[in-house]
Amino acid sequence: MVRLVAAQNDLNKKIRKKRKKGIDLIRIVSILINMIETDKYETTGFRFISRDYNSEPKTGDLLDRSFVWDGDEITEDELRGTCCFETREQIEEYAKWSKGTGWIVMIGGDSAGYGDDFVGEILIDNAEVLEVSVW
Repeated sequence: MVRLVAAQNDLNKKIRKKRKKGIDLIRIVSILINMIETDKYETTGFRFISRDYNSEPKTGDLLDRSFVWDGDEITEDELRGTCCFETREQIEEYAKWSKGTGWIVMIGGDSAGYGDDFVGEILIDNAEVLEVSVW
């Protein structure tokens, strides 16, 4: 619990800058504390959802597993979970690279391993949307 308080204090220092981007770090910290207290989610991550191909995600939505890509082509091979990144910073870099608009979602679920495409990419099975912010 002491580590959580220290982490929350560190995050509070960044809140003023991040709120301008629509990021509610207090909400994210509270989700993480709740996750630890209830043991509901084994892990969390952050995923970019493009506005071009999807409707707006809502808290509580369950996300489908991701698929294997062969270059720029999607295959029919399903992965063990939903692809996402370990940190908010990593997904923001990915979102910039994708040059799209949409949402960054925090998801929670069961750890399903690591992705092969990007540094920091993880797989989460039974992924549930915990927080949504516009990108």
